[in-house]
Order: sequence, then structure tokens, then C-alpha cells
Amino acid sequence: MVCFRVDSKDSFISTYSEWLPELAIEKQITRDIPKILVGLCTDVKPDRRIISKADAEKTMATHGFERYVECSALTFTNLEDVFHAAA
Repeated sequence: MVCFRVDSKDSFISTYSEWLPELAIEKQITRDIPKILVGLCTDVKPDRRIISKADAEKTMATHGFERYVECSALTFTNLEDVFHAAA
């Protein structure tokens, strides 16, 4: 799982600029593990959300993630979906 905050452009960019290269280095360990992109903090007010679901899904497809899931730990929204995606 590679996670980012939906209200942070820097967090989003780091998913593919920092974390994907890190996973590539560990390819022997992670080759059979699906890469899942997770958008966090979806409970933020709509005007504070910077990364849209469509932008995240485009990044998912472009950078080889197999699935995109969003969640909020504050409101417990979609938390089960995140864990099911990882199972």
C-alpha cells in the first residue's frame, strides 16, 4: 500500500516520485504483492481537497498500481475496503 493525503499535493506526488522507486529497489521482496494506492483523509472539507478521485485513478493506471481506494480514519469511511484490498 502506498498512501497519500487527498489534501496534500506533496503527499500525492511522493507516491510515485519517492515510494514507487523504493518499491522497485525491493522488487525481489515485493514482486508478488499488488500495489494499492490509498487516498487518506477523505473527511476534509470539499474546498480543501486538492487531489480528485479522477486524478488519483489516472495516477494509479499510469504508474502501475492495481487498485485505488479512499478512506477516512476519522469517520471510519471505507476502512474495511482498504483492508480487503490489501488481503
